[in-house]
Amino acid sequence: MDFFNEVKLISSVEHKNLVRLLGCSCLGPESLLVYEYLPNKSLDRFIFDEEIGNVLDWEKRFKIITGTTQGLAHLHENPKAWIIHRDIKASNVLLDSKFQAKIADFGLARSFEEDKTHVSTAIAGTLGYMAPEYIAHRQLSEKADIYSYGVLVLEIISGRQNCRSITSEHSQNLLTLAWNHFQTGTAEDLIDPNIRSLQHRKQMLRAVSVHAGVPEPPAVDVCVSADVVEGGGATAGADQSAVHGRVDDGVRL
Repeated sequence: MDFFNEVKLISSVEHKNLVRLLGCSCLGPESLLVYEYLPNKSLDRFIFDEEIGNVLDWEKRFKIITGTTQGLAHLHENPKAWIIHRDIKASNVLLDSKFQAKIADFGLARSFEEDKTHVSTAIAGTLGYMAPEYIAHRQLSEKADIYSYGVLVLEIISGRQNCRSITSEHSQNLLTLAWNHFQTGTAEDLIDPNIRSLQHRKQMLRAVSVHAGVPEPPAVDVCVSADVVEGGGATAGADQSAVHGRVDDGVRL
């Protein structure tokens, strides 16, 4: 089902910030999708690897943020098919030779009529990127993607993976850490040391404040185990997301 879903959805949209499908085959024991070749592979290998993290300076990271924004806005506003990706994360953002971002992996994506505000569906996505109200109420809308996008932006700026920030019961996930820095006026401490500079300081701090400061962190831990999610244990009080609103393809920071 994911195979045919991906073929159908990715074939219905075309944008410079969406990975391009070249062909597919469902003959034989395995089904295959053939996409354009992107030499720099996925974003996560750069921002979460200390050895090559300095390859992405702020200009490149901002370009990636902008490209991801534009690709996501196209999915949400495309007149042919209103598409919710459901799995926006660093490993699903691929990079070409010039570090232009392209959103990939449409296996979990859903399309539905534009006049609907949401659809009820089973939970699907990656822990740490799923909006708590989506986990709680299983109602899917574009806000689920916007929440995931906000987590991704904080990861790009900080060089930290959201749920991997948790090493003990006293540790904080990235969203809580970002909120605490925002509240105490120490947002600069959240920025990846590889990209800290006076030249772009205001722009980086603006990016942190936009994605960390409105509103408070989720009332439930979005990094709970898969068992808790499947068992419905992550529902109490989960009526807010740390990032909300509309993705605008014109990024202004």
